[in-house]
Amino acid sequence: MDSRSTHALVAARALLTIAAMGDDAPVFKHITAFADSTRLLGSFLRSLSAAAEEHPDRAATASRLWPEVVPHVIALHESGHRPFDGGWRGDDTLASLVPNAAIEVGYLYAELRNDPIVWWDPLVLAPAVERWLPAATGLPECVDHLVSFLGSIALDDQVRIGLPWIEALLLPGNPIANSTFLLSPWLIRTRTQADDAGLLPEWQRVVDALVVAGVSSLAPFSE
Repeated sequence: MDSRSTHALVAARALLTIAAMGDDAPVFKHITAFADSTRLLGSFLRSLSAAAEEHPDRAATASRLWPEVVPHVIALHESGHRPFDGGWRGDDTLASLVPNAAIEVGYLYAELRNDPIVWWDPLVLAPAVERWLPAATGLPECVDHLVSFLGSIALDDQVRIGLPWIEALLLPGNPIANSTFLLSPWLIRTRTQADDAGLLPEWQRVVDALVVAGVSSLAPFSE
């Protein structure tokens, strides 16, 4: 048992260190070994991100690798492996392909000396997110991860690249109503930026769909 992912974090530190020395293959071999274990894969992906928060060298390495990590995992899924099976656990593993800050109680022995490093850049990872979107459509966990992921850049950029992603996640199927924690506050916070960017119609479509689905906090903004 590795309920707090401490073992996974140790492995992630080691593999990022090896990759920083020029050998990326063990990272992808490790991921592939977990292609049919949602629990182990999700734990490892989150641990890779957490290990990157601890040290500048690991942060740089994770930033370099992540544009390949996402399509690698999605390709495993598309080839018949089961990286996202298991209900909520599978959704959580899929969401983990979009980096988020590690939770404070997630690991027993973090190696942080300063504030956690926000090592991901949504602008750089945009192609990887586009690869991830079809698998993530309609999943509240993925929506919240995406909103949190976008928080590392300015609001103007969040709206410019993030609003089309949010719309893609929500509108093809039934809109996610009261299952997300971060989406409604984000939409309220970004209305001015959406208007300035010429994306107010897209913003309005998302808001109206959510209101129809029962999100009362957005009702004052609905048309």
